[in-house]
Amino acid sequence: MTCEASWPSVCSMRTYEHLIGNKFRLGNRPSNAFKPGENKGKRLVEWTKFTCECCGVVFERPPWIARQNKNRYCSLSCKKAHCIASNDIRFIGGPKTYRGRGWKAVRLLAVARDLGSCCSCHKFIGISIPVHHIIPYRDFQDPEKANQLTNLECLCQSCHMKRESVVPRKLKIPS
Repeated sequence: MTCEASWPSVCSMRTYEHLIGNKFRLGNRPSNAFKPGENKGKRLVEWTKFTCECCGVVFERPPWIARQNKNRYCSLSCKKAHCIASNDIRFIGGPKTYRGRGWKAVRLLAVARDLGSCCSCHKFIGISIPVHHIIPYRDFQDPEKANQLTNLECLCQSCHMKRESVVPRKLKIPS
């Protein structure tokens, strides 16, 4: 007999009972198992109840979110509506970068007019060059008047920072 002929007969004699699994708790349920439907719909932790300051609806938050102390409103839409309606001190009126309707189009016109280069040092930046209001935007009541092409100029970042910076006065230290 060759080795090839003896191989199948040797394999068929072996038993693999030791690989089947742990027989210690054979027939018993696992110690941590729930019965079917026993835990269905139940929360494992108690949620905290809050009342919305805008609409008065009672809502719940899990404890890991309740600890953050941001639970005054039931939704983001309620928060926005309440802050605008009550003149809340945290409501500023939109992002600080908002420059009125049509700002992006007027900005691109200013960049095209100045060919994407700084009006002060004539350094070429391209389309991403900062656009500066000669008379500050905050001094106007109407965004359309503030965003006129005659009030805009393109400045590189360093020139823009020099133009915008307010030089602090030196404080005299009493001796």
